[in-house]
Amino acid sequence: MSGGNVFDRLSKKTKYTEKNANELTKSLLKAVKCMHDAGIAHRDLKPQNLLLPLDDDDSHIRVADFGFARRVHAPNCLTSRCGSPTFVAPEILKNIPHDQRVDLWSVGVVIYLLLIGYPPFVKKTQAELFTQIRSCDWKFYEEDWENISPDARELIENILVSDPEQRWTASESL
Repeated sequence: MSGGNVFDRLSKKTKYTEKNANELTKSLLKAVKCMHDAGIAHRDLKPQNLLLPLDDDDSHIRVADFGFARRVHAPNCLTSRCGSPTFVAPEILKNIPHDQRVDLWSVGVVIYLLLIGYPPFVKKTQAELFTQIRSCDWKFYEEDWENISPDARELIENILVSDPEQRWTASESL
C-alpha cells in the first residue's frame, strides 16, 4: 500500500474534490457492502484504516484493521463498546446492542470529512464529543457546503441518522 492511508492523504490535500470523494465513497461502500453481505461488521471505519494502494490514486482504497470486526449472527447482536471517538455510532455510545449499521454511520463521517476537511462532530473534550454524537447534533455549514451537490448532502443526511433502523444501508447508499 505505497499510497499510505486516507488520513495522511487528506492531511496533505486538506479536502477532496467532490469527484474524488465520490470515487472513494463508491469504493468504500462496495467494500462495506461486501463485508455486510458476508455478515461482518467492521466497527472501526476511519480514514486511518482506509489504505491507498498507489501514490497517484486518491480514490481506490483497501479496508484494513479488522481488530474490532465481528460476525453478525442476528440483528443487534453486538454489545461491546468499540470504535474511534470521532467515527463511533451513537448506538455504541448509548450501550444499545448494534450490528453492521454502525459502519454506515462511520462512512457518513468519513464522507463529510472528505468533502469539507473537518468532521461533523468536533468538541474540545471526548465527553462533549460523545454527547454531540449521541444527540446526532451536526449540520451543514452553508459557507462550507455551498458548492457541494444536493446528492452528496442527501447521502450524508440519510447516513448520519441517529436511529440505525432509518439509516441507509450500503446498498441504498450505492
